[in-house]
Order: sequence, then C-alpha cells, then structure tokens
Amino acid sequence: MVRLDYKKTRSIVIKFSKLIPKYGDVLDLGCGSGNNSLFLAKRGFKVIAIDMSSKKLLELKNEAKKKSLLNKINIINANLNDFKFHKIYSAIISTNTLHFLQKNKVLEIIKNMKNFTIKNGLNIVSVFTKNGQLKSDKIHFFENEELKKLYNDWEILFYEEKLKPTIEKDFFGNPKKHEVASIVAKKI
Repeated sequence: MVRLDYKKTRSIVIKFSKLIPKYGDVLDLGCGSGNNSLFLAKRGFKVIAIDMSSKKLLELKNEAKKKSLLNKINIINANLNDFKFHKIYSAIISTNTLHFLQKNKVLEIIKNMKNFTIKNGLNIVSVFTKNGQLKSDKIHFFENEELKKLYNDWEILFYEEKLKPTIEKDFFGNPKKHEVASIVAKKI
C-alpha cells in the first residue's frame, strides 16, 4: 500500500489545533495508529478515532493507555466506505486517507464532513494529487486545486500542494516523492 510516514502527528494538525473550537468532539477519519488523535486528546479534546485496521487501532489503544488518554479517545473499527455520520463535530480530520476510496465516495464523505461540522469548526484534509512518482489504480489521485474547490464555500485558512517523501522506495532505495494537497478550512 502506498502511504506517507504515519509515525508522527501531522504538522498541519499541530499548527491549526489551537483554532479548533473547544466545545464539541473531533472526528479523526482514517486515524491509523492515532498520532493525530493522541495529540488532540492530550490537548483536552474528546476524539472519535476511526480506522479499518484492527492492528493500527490496537497500537492506538495501547499508546492511549500508556498516556492515560483512553477516556478521551473513542476508538471505532470501521471502514470509511460504510461509516455514517451521526453528530456534529468541532473539527473533522482526514490526513492521507480519502484518496484510497473511490471518487464518488470521497465526494460523499467530504460533503458529510462539511455538513457535520459546527459553524466556525474546522476540516483538516490531506490527499494525494496526480503529480508525483506513485502510480496505482486503487488511488483517487486528486486534480490540481480539486480539494480547494470542494471547500470554495468555506474560509480557507491554509492550502498547499507540495511534493513529500513517501515510505515507498525507488530502485536506488530513495523515498519516492508524491504531491500532497492539504487544506485547513473553517465553516462560515
């Protein structure tokens, strides 16, 4: 599977976490081993962390237990293709996950992310674009500015498309680079 290094909290989450309204929960879609979830829980947020990997969720649970954060993180094993939004959130985060879904499902999820975010709440999203060394028919590579256009009715606090190293290696053992589109948008 093609992915970035998930062993650290995304810098975009660290930078913009102070703008997340303190009331309400944070939803972390495709949380993996939960670095973003753990970071936000440590800062006092109640986090709902969703991923389809039982192994990654066990890593999150063990780390949350070590850091006495289990009471702050609700861990849910679910496939995003089947996930149903049921409540409103202060922020919804999905870093380097949505591109693994079919385009129609990605658009549905982003629509739901927007609809289930409180006024002045944030969506923080990172996805692969079509630019870079990675090739796969299992990934929805976003067009340039596609992610930004999906949030044209929100206040865009941050947007970039930047080449980043992945964990995939080229013939010489160097990390392959691929462009990632990242957005922080505030519901107005």
